[in-house]
Amino acid sequence: MLGDGAGRRTDPHPHWKEQHERLRRHKPTNKAIVATVHEVARTVHFMPKHRVQYPDVGAQTYETQHRERQLAYLKRNQAQLSTWSRNPVPSFLL
Repeated sequence: MLGDGAGRRTDPHPHWKEQHERLRRHKPTNKAIVATVHEVARTVHFMPKHRVQYPDVGAQTYETQHRERQLAYLKRNQAQLSTWSRNPVPSFLL
């Protein structure tokens, strides 16, 4: 997936690995790799420019955020489905 620039594969950070997997579901693998590397490059460029360190919050935090996003998505869909079921299909569409 990701390398160190010398053609060697490196062990990715959990955040970048998750980002790549998420992109790979919607894009071809090569485009997902380019998009992930572009995001890494933007982050690496930002850190010394603004003199900040990378906030390594750990994989557990990313998993918790992902779970919260999934629950929010399911709640929105549940609300849309309940609205749809209360409004029956008009008879002229049957």
